[in-house]
Amino acid sequence: MPIGKSLTGLAAGLPFRGLRISKRNHASAYSVPTVLVAYVPEFLFTVFFFLALIPFFFGWVSIALVISVGIKAWMELAVMSILVGALVGNSGFSKFMFAYFDSTSSQ
Repeated sequence: MPIGKSLTGLAAGLPFRGLRISKRNHASAYSVPTVLVAYVPEFLFTVFFFLALIPFFFGWVSIALVISVGIKAWMELAVMSILVGALVGNSGFSKFMFAYFDSTSSQ
C-alpha cells in the first residue's frame, strides 16, 4: 500500500532531518527507536484498511488478518531498525551517503 509506505518514509525522514540524528554522537542508538516510532502511522493506516474496507469483501476474517499482518510487520521493523542503526553507526557508510547525496543534490 503506497500510502502507508510513504507515511513511514515521511515519519522517519522528518525526525532524522529535524533532530539531525545522523550527526549526533551515538546516532545508531537514536535511529533504532526513531525507525520503530516512524512505523506507527503506517500501522494505524493498515489497521484502518483491514477493519474498515476488507470486511466488505471477506467479512470479519479481517480481524485475524490485521493481527497476523501487524505481528509480522512489527517483527520486520524490529530487524529493520537494528539494520538502520548499524548502517547509521558505520562511519564509512555514512561518509559515502553524505558524499553521494551532496553531489546529486547540487545537480
